[in-house]
Amino acid sequence: MTRREKKQPNPPGQCIFCGKRGKRSGEHVFPEWFSKIVPRTEERHHSIRANVVDHTVSPDIAFIRREGDIASRKLKAPCKECNQGWMSQIETASIPILTPMILGQPITLTAEVQQIIATWTTLKTLVIETDDPKSAAMRPQAAKQFYSDRKPFNDWKIWIGQYTGTTWSQGKRMIHNGAFLGPSQMASVKNFGQCERRNIQTTTICGGQLYIHVFSTTVPNTFYGFKGRLGDVLSLVHPYGGDISWPPKVSMTDGDAGQIALSLAAVVPTRGTAA
Repeated sequence: MTRREKKQPNPPGQCIFCGKRGKRSGEHVFPEWFSKIVPRTEERHHSIRANVVDHTVSPDIAFIRREGDIASRKLKAPCKECNQGWMSQIETASIPILTPMILGQPITLTAEVQQIIATWTTLKTLVIETDDPKSAAMRPQAAKQFYSDRKPFNDWKIWIGQYTGTTWSQGKRMIHNGAFLGPSQMASVKNFGQCERRNIQTTTICGGQLYIHVFSTTVPNTFYGFKGRLGDVLSLVHPYGGDISWPPKVSMTDGDAGQIALSLAAVVPTRGTAA
């Protein structure tokens, strides 16, 4: 009988922020304090992975079933020192602001408050993208820049809205989309395996009544935004454009939430034009 070869341990990982090599710490997308507001009730959750190239959704869409509530999920992106140090400080600063927003309670979002929201969102977005390296679209050095500056990126856009629908009944969702911008990037969907890093992404985080949508791209002079009904249900918190009263006068429906979260699958913005 052939002796089974002993499995070798995985090589040490690298913290996406400080670059330190060694055992990485698990970071909750939905932090522990969030579960005290929106309890963990799901026995399992699903991840959907798809790619978008010039308005076309990749045919190799993956539906991944995971055990447990999504709020219990951890992504091993940072090291322990980062997770329990400066990242914990960002989390702590956000609690008194995000809590009333999650519950739909009144709060005035001043410039300082919006900066805290945007900083927390940037941190979470950087961590979320590590869940699927194939759809990564941010600058490779983005996490290290954030580690150094501890503030949201000037070329990112972050919107918030009040979700009062019923489809996302468990009160929490996380959606990340990576895409290629422009026909020169990819001749056809068949060439996905030969393609380089994606250059545009959106990330959506929904917790309770708080809906956050993030856009970033590595392509200069790209404009992305929402008009009409979707423009009414979203408020831009980064870059700052004025104080915001929460909750907003117009809340979003299930249709609004889904349309915004999957906006890249419908319209991939083009350079120099508004989406």
